[in-house]
Amino acid sequence: MNKDFKKRIYSFVSFFLILILLLGCQATVEEFPVVVTETKEQVEVSTSEPSLETKPAVTPTPRPTISLDYKTLRGLTINVLHPFIENEELFNQMVRDFNLNNIWGLHVVPIAYPGYQALSQSLRSDEVEADLVIGMSKYLQAAGASEKWMDLGDFANDPKYGVQELYDPDGVFVSLLPDFESVILSDLPLAYNAGLIYYNVAWAEALGEKTVPSDQESLRAIANKAMVFNANDDDYWNNGTGGLWLSQSPIAAISWYVNFGGELGDPRAGFLPERDVMMEAFNFLKSLYLADESWIGIEADAYRYFSNRYTIAYEGDLNGFRFTSAYQNAGQYRDEWTTLPYFDAQGQASLVLDPLSFAISITNEKNQLAAWLFGRWLLEAEQQERLVEIHNFWPATGDPAKLAPEFARENPAWVASLQYQTSLTLVPSSPVWAQTELVFQDAFQRIYNLDSQYFPSVLDVFEEMMRINLEQAP
Repeated sequence: MNKDFKKRIYSFVSFFLILILLLGCQATVEEFPVVVTETKEQVEVSTSEPSLETKPAVTPTPRPTISLDYKTLRGLTINVLHPFIENEELFNQMVRDFNLNNIWGLHVVPIAYPGYQALSQSLRSDEVEADLVIGMSKYLQAAGASEKWMDLGDFANDPKYGVQELYDPDGVFVSLLPDFESVILSDLPLAYNAGLIYYNVAWAEALGEKTVPSDQESLRAIANKAMVFNANDDDYWNNGTGGLWLSQSPIAAISWYVNFGGELGDPRAGFLPERDVMMEAFNFLKSLYLADESWIGIEADAYRYFSNRYTIAYEGDLNGFRFTSAYQNAGQYRDEWTTLPYFDAQGQASLVLDPLSFAISITNEKNQLAAWLFGRWLLEAEQQERLVEIHNFWPATGDPAKLAPEFARENPAWVASLQYQTSLTLVPSSPVWAQTELVFQDAFQRIYNLDSQYFPSVLDVFEEMMRINLEQAP
């Protein structure tokens, strides 16, 4: 064997051993929590046929992916702010289950606030430290989405830890699914509140009405019957009541506007109400009020009025579902009741939905990833069902009756309004929407103290307020 041959053999063996060593070392490198894949540029593909026109072929741009092992986040603690102080123990139990069972060794500390408004106010303070916040989307947006919250788009689209498969593509809320390809996705919906009409079925039957209202005139007719009955009974104190109780809330005002054909659009683009739609809604509501077929109470909520037959129907939302149920079960009559969507003159049903969402603070990569894992866990079917007991809203990831079957079975009124061919409208995800809805509320409150000739002036004020809010928007 000559020397050259021996050298070639030794070189080949040395190269082979070095290659094995490099591959072995590469496999033991510890992974970082978030691995961002390289963005590839467009490339042109050449062809052997010079007579054919060549076109650039675009390779898909891969999204960043999440890489985790059991050591990546072990021992990390994150804070979660939530508005569920009335059901704090139920939420705390959910958090305890997560802390005990999550495979990453994460620890979540829940911090409760007394309601959605109180949490909203706290978000404007720089002293609040939170990794994840659960709140109404409009308040999260108003707190400064671009400055305070991270873009969830890459996490949401991750092949393994994303959330697209958690939202039912064929469910009742399919038209409201988040746009996971958005440039900015600063919060994700956990549940939906909705503007509703609560309706006393038993009292209506006692008044001779055997069918549930299915349009504006049938609702008006039963309101008139209830008003006439209360005006002619032996109770002087209930005169003027019986008809539709007006909440004068933002979601009721917006529900009437949408019900008459109005579109919400995007307030960031310079939203102004459709004047003809507003005037039609104003005139209808004012006519009910002048005929005593609707009324406004001293108490801020209608729960006692409803249980004592002072109103056969009232404007409400899902936030008041548990209170209505409690009053009805403890009241004098204990009537059967249900919920209705808003109906137009032709019987078309509509509902305006207000999302309860979670957002993740811009902090550091590990805390953001940990917060995402907890937020994603809340979107899983088991947690969606448990959350219904806490907030009473409709779970956002699919059909409420399927995700929370026991709650729906025990509370048939909870999903009754979804059983119609209902048009669903989601309020805009915009930093200025929280202010916009207050302008809606103010406009619809004013009409009851004004003659119809002044309604155009109300709209002028509405439009001017919208311009001012748009100018002052961040």
